[in-house]
Amino acid sequence: MTAIASVAWFLVAASANATVGNVRVLVVPLTWGPPVPSEQELRAAVADADAFYAKASFGRASIDAAITPVVTGFVVPPSCFAGADEDAGLGAVARSARAAAGRLGYDLASYDRFVYVFPDRVCGSGGLGSGRDVLLGGDIGGLVHELGHTFRLPHASSARCASCTLREYGDPDSVMGRGGPDFNAWEKAQLGWLSATRRISTNGSYGVDPVDRASTGVQALIVRTRAGTLWVEHRLSPAPHVSIRVVKRPRGGGAVRSVYLAGGRATATVEGLLRVRKVASGLALTRLDRR
Repeated sequence: MTAIASVAWFLVAASANATVGNVRVLVVPLTWGPPVPSEQELRAAVADADAFYAKASFGRASIDAAITPVVTGFVVPPSCFAGADEDAGLGAVARSARAAAGRLGYDLASYDRFVYVFPDRVCGSGGLGSGRDVLLGGDIGGLVHELGHTFRLPHASSARCASCTLREYGDPDSVMGRGGPDFNAWEKAQLGWLSATRRISTNGSYGVDPVDRASTGVQALIVRTRAGTLWVEHRLSPAPHVSIRVVKRPRGGGAVRSVYLAGGRATATVEGLLRVRKVASGLALTRLDRR
């Protein structure tokens, strides 16, 4: 076998979009006439989001929200999302909604995120998240997902192989995908929530703690292959299983993202690249690209 690089350890550093501490959110319900979700419903949605982030972050992040009175007679700007981008937010609609909250006496500078809740879709969209802005139109169930976008997380996709076409929302474990109960390991690393990862290049068994439990040890394995960088994790909920993802940029452009490739209760295999097996000490990895 050709000589290969030695095993290396590294701690995940908090990235520029690290999400830690108390995130102050201002929820602004707005309507042009039809009813919007009640204050009770909005508080329940915020409480659910806070519980989700507290659990997923192992207590590193929380959501603290204030809810304004309903803004009535709101007129959606004809320019809709003009001026929107990942830094500026959702453009004209967001600027108009924030201005309405300011007229109610809220100090906009006191908040880290803004959630605009409408009775129905706005400019063709029922849910968006960008910059510091979240839009929810007709359904407040997407709050956690859209907040994830404001922390610069892309959609969590899936594919049949590392070079295959992506299914945009395919990841079964991530709320950024099919609405799973958590974030995956790569996403948690982006948010500064993992205690450590381990980069490996050799076959063997490695100690790895579950990615859905608080830990001071390694919570993901990273393997560089000819087809891209693979992230390997295991979790306990909703049932114990292992999974393999590749981190890549989609064909044609777009944000770098994690792409779910394989998973199983005890084993996961990406043909021609990697086989993972759950063992008592953690995970056993066998590279299939170096035979």
